[in-house]
Amino acid sequence: MKLINKEESENFTVDIEVEDSHTYQLNNGIVTHNTVSLLSGVTPGIHYPISEYYIRNIRFQEGSPLLKFLGDAGYTIEKDKYSNNTWVVSFPVKENHFDRCIEDVSMWEQLENAAAIQEVWADNQVSVTISFSPDEAKDIGNALEMFEKRLKGVSFLPKKDHGYEQAPYIPISQSDYLAMTDNLKKIKKIKKDTHEITEKYCDSDSCVLK
Repeated sequence: MKLINKEESENFTVDIEVEDSHTYQLNNGIVTHNTVSLLSGVTPGIHYPISEYYIRNIRFQEGSPLLKFLGDAGYTIEKDKYSNNTWVVSFPVKENHFDRCIEDVSMWEQLENAAAIQEVWADNQVSVTISFSPDEAKDIGNALEMFEKRLKGVSFLPKKDHGYEQAPYIPISQSDYLAMTDNLKKIKKIKKDTHEITEKYCDSDSCVLK
């Protein structure tokens, strides 16, 4: 485990690579936000899965050598509708340890989970997006008043009809999942030196690329 003092953490962004313990800790509760794992089949943070079966859309920079490998394996690749020079690759996912999805969890339970994590675990702001149903929309103002002293910040997103195309998570049926995975091939071995553009270092305004 590597410890980084407060002065170091305040002066620059720190990338932490953990080889064995899969954990890291910073002195004085200062935690960086740029080294966060997003693993297939594992929801980020304290969020519930959007569905037992869903599409996970990942964005790649145009010209990435990884796109050819994914296209050859049969994954759907589309031009990003919001950003130039970006492509979206759709990965069908099945939750192997599925219990409940976001449709089964109320806005209030999500807020209480976030508040509990903020109180007993996190020094910095808990990053959370609360999904709400049409019936719960009228209560968002009351919810913000109730949790204003227990949360540092929170975002809200409708469970349905949010208007975002190519959203990061899109629920699908079991039959859709089977159809999408039926013709997928094993991804060919990727050379070790095949990767996206590497950031050399960053400050608060910009990053220098290698």
